[in-house]
Amino acid sequence: MILMNIKRYKIKWIILLWILLICVLPQTVSAHASLIQANPEQGSHLPKSPDKVVLTFNERLSGELYKLRVYNRNGKPVTDHQAELSEKHRKLSLKLAALDDGIYTVTYKVISADGHPVGSTYTFSVGRVSQSEAVNRIE
Repeated sequence: MILMNIKRYKIKWIILLWILLICVLPQTVSAHASLIQANPEQGSHLPKSPDKVVLTFNERLSGELYKLRVYNRNGKPVTDHQAELSEKHRKLSLKLAALDDGIYTVTYKVISADGHPVGSTYTFSVGRVSQSEAVNRIE
């Protein structure tokens, strides 16, 4: 009888300790990678062609799957180079040949270190841009 009371007492303390640990210890939340810096920046107008596009993320990316492309106004890729991931897996870069004047679309798809896919698209312009291109850019 006394032995059963001791076991119940231990079980109650273990349960209480477990509940306290769950409530007191900080909870971690896994977030997806977010773009924190782009060069060229979204919506920027550059007087001359950039030599590359560099995207910086707030957290480490998976080194296995990533894509970065730049397209001209006709939807054609402007380079055959492949994107490169930095040693710390936070920057993605793509070398570019000299771009003509116009509006360009950057599109990227990456996998966060937590396994979630992240992607987006933005535009920037180089040199003189015609009125019709500027209107199409806004739409």
